Amino acid sequence: MFDPYSAVDRIKNQLAYKLGFAVLECKKKRKGYAKLLHQLYTIKKEHSLQIKIYKQTVKVFPQLTYPKLKDCKDYEDSVRYTFHLSYMIGSVLIKAHRDWYKGGYFFLYKNIIQAKKDYEIIKKLHIDRLDFKNKEKILKNYSLIKEILSSHKDYEPILNNIFHNFDFFIQHLDVIKPWLLSDDFYHRYKKDNHPYPSLLDPEKLKKDSEKLNYNNISSELAWEMNLPLPNNYKLVWLVNSSSGLVAISSVFFPSCGINKKVNISLSVSEVYRNIYDSNENDFNIIPVCSEFYKNNKILHLMCFCRYCMFVARDPISIIKHAVNHTNNEIMNKMMIPNKNINLKCIKLEFAKPYYYNCKNYPSLGLVDVVIMCHSKPNGVYFKTQKRLNILNKYNKIENIECLEMADINKENAFNTFTRLAKKYGFTPPSDPIPFQGRVNRNQGDLICLPVTLYAHPYDLTNPNTEDDTSFGLEGGVSIIITTHQIHPKKEGFTDITCEIFSKRKLMFDNIVLLVKSNEYEILKNNQELFLASKKYLNEYMNALEEHEQKIKDNLITEEQILDYLKDKKDLRVKLKNILDEDLTYVREKHPEYLQKWKYYQEFEKLCEND
Repeated sequence: MFDPYSAVDRIKNQLAYKLGFAVLECKKKRKGYAKLLHQLYTIKKEHSLQIKIYKQTVKVFPQLTYPKLKDCKDYEDSVRYTFHLSYMIGSVLIKAHRDWYKGGYFFLYKNIIQAKKDYEIIKKLHIDRLDFKNKEKILKNYSLIKEILSSHKDYEPILNNIFHNFDFFIQHLDVIKPWLLSDDFYHRYKKDNHPYPSLLDPEKLKKDSEKLNYNNISSELAWEMNLPLPNNYKLVWLVNSSSGLVAISSVFFPSCGINKKVNISLSVSEVYRNIYDSNENDFNIIPVCSEFYKNNKILHLMCFCRYCMFVARDPISIIKHAVNHTNNEIMNKMMIPNKNINLKCIKLEFAKPYYYNCKNYPSLGLVDVVIMCHSKPNGVYFKTQKRLNILNKYNKIENIECLEMADINKENAFNTFTRLAKKYGFTPPSDPIPFQGRVNRNQGDLICLPVTLYAHPYDLTNPNTEDDTSFGLEGGVSIIITTHQIHPKKEGFTDITCEIFSKRKLMFDNIVLLVKSNEYEILKNNQELFLASKKYLNEYMNALEEHEQKIKDNLITEEQILDYLKDKKDLRVKLKNILDEDLTYVREKHPEYLQKWKYYQEFEKLCEND
């Protein structure tokens, strides 16, 4: 039943919709043209009568006047029906009849064919499902919208961008149309089928005088519209897993005042937004990880990349680290932050690592996974050259800083970043200690840290073991067992490592014992408590080192991986092809690295007869 308060019903009751619907039904039911012409005539006659009756009725009873379409609750839904094929064909029929004296019917067939083509574009892009906020503008500018869509009907990325941001597109047609129909857009994006074309002219975005520019468009909207990043970054870091990733992002960069708002734990869109919103004076380095399905977009939205850096490593050592990598998802659930013990905790339990084979030790079978799975677009290894190719395509890179793994080891990392600071203009590091130990704990080492020993005088005379009474008492001293990398900032703490471990060489030279400076005096003034703490901590370290040695003994070595590959020709060939592509830049610019990589050279020998 017709509802005059329903905009959808009113659109369906319009002559254009009814005529077009009749044409489609005729084709569907294979009726003859004579019957169709009679039906169209009848529909037009009945519609004219309805209009006449309505006008006569509201003249006598004005209160029965239908509300305006845009005042109906379902107005937004109703506009979708104007994009239905029924409505579009009906509109063509009405136009042909209206222009009969101009030869309108001579162009009827051609216009119906064009209407069907327009509908195919609309159907393909699901325009009928979009949630529009500017319906009247769509109708008002329909011919203009159709011109743009038709112009780019074979360039799907920009069509997707338009419809993803359709409300913005409609509101700013005056700015967007000249750009999308320009030669500059064609040469910059369409010609090479750029996968992330900008909805706005990148050159005009830089100018504050323009109606739309970087300063008045939010970073969230900029990301959605594929706007190139503004020139708010100094370097692009191609992040390579198992190649110093954690050390660089969590210790080295922060020690140099780099990336105060950006880190690898953020999503790609968050990295984009933070760089977009940052101050030009901030020293930002964009981290671009290797998973293509996540990072492909941001790679294509950089056009001011002058400098690029990455760390190269012996690929067999990369595989070794990958195979020995703990399962982060499981480990994060197992880890207990801020673990506490006291002098009466005798039964020491250390967290056991879990690897991707769901066991407490890694297995060589994971080599297949690393090579076969991680070589795919969603993998995390061996994607350096692919990312470089994209950056080189859209940027004029002046220098690529290709570091070798030895450049960031504990002997060289501090000097390396001091050199890079001078070269690229960021703040050089001042404290070498955080650079002088292993940061990454993804092989299961020292995952139990940090731990806090609460040393309290009560436990000196407490006869009970495994008694946590002292945790509720004030007046004790908290001694944090940690590493320089976990706690690089030590303001307000006193380092007592040498006092406690004065007669031993630690397995891990980056372990440190920290006490709050105001509690240090309590510990020193109570010699009995100090000696008891020293004895306990040395026993704790004995147990910890025994636990860590077992973990170390279970790790897979490069030699084992090479031996495993000897009987795996298909896997060998697969890896060889992957490395031949990924090491293109290193082979060309740093052949000395390849010669230096012992295990890679042995792998090459394995492949000589393949």
